[in-house]
Amino acid sequence: KANGRNGSAGPFRGRKRDLLEGGIRVPGLLVWPAKIREGRATSMPCVTSDYLPTVLDAADIPYPDEDRRLDGISLMPLIEGKMEKRGKPIGFLIADRFAVQDDDFKILGTSRGMSQLYQIAADPGENRDLSGDQPDAFATRVSLFRSWLTSVHDSFEGAEYGRESNERMKQAWPRPCERMAR
Repeated sequence: KANGRNGSAGPFRGRKRDLLEGGIRVPGLLVWPAKIREGRATSMPCVTSDYLPTVLDAADIPYPDEDRRLDGISLMPLIEGKMEKRGKPIGFLIADRFAVQDDDFKILGTSRGMSQLYQIAADPGENRDLSGDQPDAFATRVSLFRSWLTSVHDSFEGAEYGRESNERMKQAWPRPCERMAR
C-alpha cells in the first residue's frame, strides 16, 4: 500500500486496467551504451506495439510482410534524438471502453458514446474535459478512433492474419465494439 491506499498513480487519475493516464502511463527505460551515450528523457508516448518495428529498424531488417499492417512505429528516430512527436495515434480497447491518444490529445469513451477529450501535455491529470470547448479536435480524435477500430476489426476478422486462430478459439467480435464503430 502506498499512502494508505492500494497503490498510487501519483498525479494521474485512474489505476491499473483504467484507460486514464494512471492506468496506461508506465515509465520505460532503455539501456543501450553503444547507441545512447547520455541519459535523457522524453514525454512522447510509446507502446509495446512499437517494439517490433523498432527492433527491425535497429537491425536493419525490412518488414517481411507489407500486407500485414503494424500498429506501432519504429522508435529509432526517437532513440537517435531525431523525433519529438509520435505522428501516429495509439489505441486502447478494454471491454466496452476505449482511448485513442495522439501527439496532442487523448479521447476516452465507451460503447455508449464518445465522451471526453484531454490535452495530455497541458493536463496530464485529465482534470479538464475539452470535448465541448474544442469540437474540431474532438471530431478529429473520434475519426482517428473509428479508423483504428476498423483496422483492429479487420485484423480480428482475418483480413491480415487469417481466421485460423479465431476459429480455433471460437471468438466473436465483441458487441460493444459494433456500437463504437458507428
